[in-house]
Formats: sequence, C-alpha cells, structure tokens
Amino acid sequence: MAARLADAAPAPLSAPGPARPQAADDHLFLNYQHEPLGERGVKKLMQNYRLQAGIARRAGCHALRHSFATAKAEQNVSPYQLQEWLGHATLDPTMQYVHLAKRPNAQRVMQETSL
Repeated sequence: MAARLADAAPAPLSAPGPARPQAADDHLFLNYQHEPLGERGVKKLMQNYRLQAGIARRAGCHALRHSFATAKAEQNVSPYQLQEWLGHATLDPTMQYVHLAKRPNAQRVMQETSL
C-alpha cells in the first residue's frame, strides 16, 4: 500500500519555487485562489490521491489519521506524544491505538480498518 501511495504522490520539487504569496492569515495550505484550504478541498484531494493510488475502498481523512496513529503506536511512540499529536483531551482515546499496536495481528487489523 505504501508503494501505491508513493507512486500517487506528486514528485518533489528539484529547486525551491517562487515565494508563497502573502496571505491574509497564516494557514499552511492554500487553494488555487490563495485562500485557506477548506474541509471540502481536503476531502477532494484525499479522494483524488486515493483513486490515483488504486485504492478502491472508500477512505477519508479520518482513516488517514487512524493509520498514522496506529503506525506511530507500532513504532513505540509514547502514548503521551500520540495524545498531543491527535489533540485528545485525555489519554483514554489514544490508548486504543497503543492496544491495537500490541496485538499480534495489528498490521492486518490496521489495513482492514483504515486505508
């Protein structure tokens, strides 16, 4: 799956491009009109990359978040670090990823429940 996603990703820039136009705010991602990228734009990008990667299964941004958290838990990232990255108020929801990562078939479960 990682190879399919890597193939679908745009090629890296060989040299820095022109400076980003001055925006009214500090959003990291902007649309073609140099406005903050909204939820709908993110969903469209996610769908386009999913289709380009040949992933037939429906998957959205939350599946990507779930895959990220599970992969980091499998790499033994601290649950407290995961909690901070995911923005969880308490450790309880974060621990689902830690427990999932410790299961013997965690890789298969992650694939069935995410991208």
